[in-house]
Amino acid sequence: MVFNMYNVSVIKVQNYANMISRTISLECGGVKRIVYHYQFLSWKSDQGKPSHPSLFIQFVLSIIKEEIQNIAPIIVHSTSRKDFANVYTCVDAQMRSIVERNDVNVHSNVLKIRNQIKSLEEFIFVHDCVLEFIRVKSFEDISIENLSKYLDSIKKESK
Repeated sequence: MVFNMYNVSVIKVQNYANMISRTISLECGGVKRIVYHYQFLSWKSDQGKPSHPSLFIQFVLSIIKEEIQNIAPIIVHSTSRKDFANVYTCVDAQMRSIVERNDVNVHSNVLKIRNQIKSLEEFIFVHDCVLEFIRVKSFEDISIENLSKYLDSIKKESK
């Protein structure tokens, strides 16, 4: 697809239960760049927050993993939630602080991003994500293609 002077092509799409990951090629004037695009699907505009913090943590960890593996820019967004970026920024910063410095201070983090957490519900959700990350520290999203195999393996393990 061509937009103005940019040639944009999707190289790879991976569908997961809670997100879509895309690898996109952008070309302009003979210069080509790769961009990684992540779309969070489990936070609809009519919801105050995702149904469970682990879904959001999986998403954030996927992006951190991509940052470690590649140097290309990453674009992150939600399906339709306008305050998503503020919550994402705060949760991401807290998770990194826990891993790098063994430190947790959600209030200080919210102040650093200039009070962009708009509601008590969002503030509580950030706390819930931090708590869940500390408790579990192991999250994995399952690709749509492997979902039935994954569910079968869970059924076998539970017998």
